[in-house]
Amino acid sequence: MDRDSTPTQIWKGAHCQGLNHGGRRFHKIPSKRDCVVNTLVLEGDLSFQDFQSIFVQHVINACIPSSSSSKPAYFREQSTGYYQTRYPELQQYQTDFMGYKFWKDDAEFSLSNHMREVDHSTNPISLDLIHQEMLNKQFSVKRSPWEIVLIRNYYNDSEDTSKSQLKTVVAARFHHSMADAKSILKLFVECLGQQSLTIAKPHEVDKNMCERICSSKLIFPLRYLYQNIRFLLIMCFRSGSHPWRTPVMGGDNNKLLIRFSPNMSLKEIKDVAKTNDISTSAVLISMITGAIYNLDSELRTKTVLAGYILPLENHPPTLCNHFTGSITQLPTNKHLSTKGRLQLCHNLFRDIKSSSMKEFLEAGALQIGTLFNPLRKLVARNAYAIVGITNVAGESKGFSIGQRKCLEFTFSVGTQRGCSGVSFSCSSYQDNFRVAVIANENVLDEGSVKKLANAFGEELEVMKKEGKNNKI
Repeated sequence: MDRDSTPTQIWKGAHCQGLNHGGRRFHKIPSKRDCVVNTLVLEGDLSFQDFQSIFVQHVINACIPSSSSSKPAYFREQSTGYYQTRYPELQQYQTDFMGYKFWKDDAEFSLSNHMREVDHSTNPISLDLIHQEMLNKQFSVKRSPWEIVLIRNYYNDSEDTSKSQLKTVVAARFHHSMADAKSILKLFVECLGQQSLTIAKPHEVDKNMCERICSSKLIFPLRYLYQNIRFLLIMCFRSGSHPWRTPVMGGDNNKLLIRFSPNMSLKEIKDVAKTNDISTSAVLISMITGAIYNLDSELRTKTVLAGYILPLENHPPTLCNHFTGSITQLPTNKHLSTKGRLQLCHNLFRDIKSSSMKEFLEAGALQIGTLFNPLRKLVARNAYAIVGITNVAGESKGFSIGQRKCLEFTFSVGTQRGCSGVSFSCSSYQDNFRVAVIANENVLDEGSVKKLANAFGEELEVMKKEGKNNKI
């Protein structure tokens, strides 16, 4: 019998239709292409057979100790106890039951349905194009929603083929209902790279014990109600006509356009944060605000509501979505100095971190689906945020796959859900930092997406220059 076919397992998974926190369940997603795309640029040539062998050994056959005292559904008995398969979903597909989705074994599972090889020795290809093609592809209904393409002899548009170093690109896409970016990062670094993931821990807003109890146990339902009513009013009366706003229901078949920002130094971004005594996330929000402000003068009169994704601590070792989020209003309609914008964005990020969203998502009201259910559905549908922001702290020390050093690691998320027309996927790897700008084709054309992506490098240069002038 399949693992999730019993009524007990169904009820264990059926209560959560929104974000999950490391559980074995996931939300309903109308889009078959709502995915997370990662690209790894490896040094040298890696054959398809070698990569497939490494993947089977370290990912398909990966195990973790079972937390259950009983024999788990997917297990391997060893002398030290029971071990369960770390990624059973890779060999399963999603099936519907009473409006919810569950995992079901793929009796015809084969790596050939999920992995393939492409040779680009005769023509260049950019990471922008790789991500764009993968973001706009749909997954097969009766297959596990993931795909890996090994691109050999890779070189991009700006490189000379006679001088470029031999490289291999591992391009992977996973449906977002299956995993978040952190899960996929752990899969590549910890399993394929065979080393511990080394990233900076997310900064938490300090609260004293009394404030923490009041916020999480007593006043958060009222605060959450106030926050959503406030943003609903803003959405209806101030941001309803924003040119980046798309219909909440529909638009799923529109093409997504993507461009990456130039490579930026993470150290330089941290230096800006240190000079202004703010967080690096505040610098990022300020860069996004400045890029939007300078893109089009008409946008300066519009209210921009942004959904900001926040990671949660203690991310499970399995494939899951382990994050929360909040909604904020970017100061794109305010003429500010660079320092003034940085400080305002620092205050915004502090408010984002202290949002009650996490407490509400974990509350019994979400599971019972009574008093707050209409409000929860409104949030899940994203009727407010026309901009989405995701920031993933990547591996800080670097890693290798099959003795091939990873030179670059980038990611993008194709989650233009609800009314969101533009999103920013930010990621770091070692000292490199890049932002992927993803836009609905009905919202921005290719030229505007490229201009918006290039603006990040310009914003960082302005911040660095002002920091040096202040020191003088």
